[in-house]
Amino acid sequence: MEYMLLFFLPLWLFLLIISNFLKNPFVIFFSFCQFIFIGFGLVFFGYSDKEYLSYLFPSFDFSGLSDWHFIKASFIVFLGTFVVVALSFPLGMNVKSVRANELNYKVDNIRKYLFLFLSLLVVWCCFIFVVDNLLPMFQLLYASSNSDLSSALDMRVAATSNYFLILVVYNLAPALALVSLIVYRENKTIINGFVFYTLIFLVFLCLLLTFQKRPLIVFLGAVIVAFQLSSVNEINISSISYIHILRGIWKYILLLLLLLIGLYYFYTAYRFELDNSSMLIKLLEVVGSRIFGRLSLPAAMYVDYFPRIDDFYGLSNVGLFSRIFDSELFRDTTRVFLYYSTSGLDGSVAASVFIDAYGQGGWLFVLFYSLVVTFILNLLNLLFFKERNGLSKVLLFLFSCIFIYYLSQASLFRSMLGYGGIIYFLVWFVSLKRRSILIGS
Repeated sequence: MEYMLLFFLPLWLFLLIISNFLKNPFVIFFSFCQFIFIGFGLVFFGYSDKEYLSYLFPSFDFSGLSDWHFIKASFIVFLGTFVVVALSFPLGMNVKSVRANELNYKVDNIRKYLFLFLSLLVVWCCFIFVVDNLLPMFQLLYASSNSDLSSALDMRVAATSNYFLILVVYNLAPALALVSLIVYRENKTIINGFVFYTLIFLVFLCLLLTFQKRPLIVFLGAVIVAFQLSSVNEINISSISYIHILRGIWKYILLLLLLLIGLYYFYTAYRFELDNSSMLIKLLEVVGSRIFGRLSLPAAMYVDYFPRIDDFYGLSNVGLFSRIFDSELFRDTTRVFLYYSTSGLDGSVAASVFIDAYGQGGWLFVLFYSLVVTFILNLLNLLFFKERNGLSKVLLFLFSCIFIYYLSQASLFRSMLGYGGIIYFLVWFVSLKRRSILIGS
């Protein structure tokens, strides 16, 4: 049965090719992320020997997972992505008529007072966060044994315990730093430069102090892409090419991979146990397995765990609803982690948008979330198509891609509320002045 997994590779290839015929860069990016971070890993690790999985992820027990679980998870992710691509074709055909008849918007300049207020708020919150979490980072850097390392890493729970500060550090601060980058690139004054370098430094430091690798890498990647795109005066949908972007930033991607290896070096005990050559090989192995296995393996776990162990959980895993209705929060990622983990430690796995949809209500929820994602991506495409100012378009493109990336890393609600979706778009909308003009005027 494991050979059936190999059929998903040509199916994904076909879907990626078809998506490129869409005049929608966000659907293309969405499909690419779903394949790279989930689809490919499900095929690779599902086809691999279980002993190899245990070697790569020694803290988990994969004996309960069969080839069928990987096939089922692959079909869920592929089906959801296929529906998004298929429905985007008729929706994308209506974009031209909207552009011809509706108003468009141009950006005059930044809302200076609002931008200054938000910048001061971010600086103050980042300062508090740095003061509270700088000591654990020093303990991590100067750890000399496994016990020192464990003690330092345990403090990362405290680093992310303040919900308001975490919202600022993960969402508002990076979004505002990217706005400051675009503003500085447009108008290189001393004040704009001071604000830009201050925010970039504070955001980098705060994300580093969260002990989380992914948000830091995503932010730095967005900064690199912003530098490249902001040098273009006018950005149209037809000119957006991910291949062109990759050609311009591939050297920086290698630097980000080196940074990721460095983070794993400080966050793991391999530096105490292995010599330099063995440690480098091991770290490369860890980085590769985490990139392709962090989302794919939990996908197979979810289709095994729900509803066999726990019933489908509906919307009970959405923290916002739990607070509003004062109901018990179902921590699905923690439940799945504890069931498969052999370490005895607390932790959680990650579930992408369609895998979480399956856990909430099975196949019908997968199809429903496909419709919702289709609507969101095509709405973003419409906004992007109407936006004529190059620099505002850069921000919309960046913020949309960050949100779409997180749809491959987390549920829809977590991507919208916890990883920047809504906050990023609010920052884009309120920080820039707009005036309505008729197209062609």
